[in-house]
Amino acid sequence: MKPILRKALHQCNAFRYTHPLLTWGSLIILLSLIALLCIILSTPPFLMVIEEYRTGRILWFTTVEPGTTFHYEFTHSVALSQVIEKFTIGNDGSIILMEAWNEDYGAGLPYDVDLDQLDHEDGFFIIRNIERAMTAIHMQPTHLQPRYFYIQDQVLALHEAPYARTHLVFHVQDHGILDRIGFLFNKIRILERK
Repeated sequence: MKPILRKALHQCNAFRYTHPLLTWGSLIILLSLIALLCIILSTPPFLMVIEEYRTGRILWFTTVEPGTTFHYEFTHSVALSQVIEKFTIGNDGSIILMEAWNEDYGAGLPYDVDLDQLDHEDGFFIIRNIERAMTAIHMQPTHLQPRYFYIQDQVLALHEAPYARTHLVFHVQDHGILDRIGFLFNKIRILERK
């Protein structure tokens, strides 16, 4: 290589010595960004949301993924019998009714059922393999009878404030990358308060 070219190359920034802290600092920043990206991408893709129908105000939410199961149970207002409905989250974020457990049959309870789907267990008539997909569940829990919602390790008392006497909508919404970043920082703020 010609001496003039070599001298020119050494004088440009490409071959100058960089400080070791600058190199380590860049590496630490890069690794931190990669770790943050991994955490964000590992967050489940959907949010299960309970919102007030009239105002759209979100009363509660949690992350869910396809296959997450949940159920709610209540005392039927007319028959005064226990009812349990079990659901799962579909691959597309739909809510799929899987089973209905009823202590009794009467006014407002299902009666037209294929006998192959019907079982009797622990005092309940159980309708299995319903597999009815829906986009939302609407309900207006009363404060007069207990009504509980179970998902993952959480239990919500729907007969208490802020849920009781309110038209509620349960639905699943897509949890995009920006939502995941916001959810992550919201979770960090919640943990800092505890």
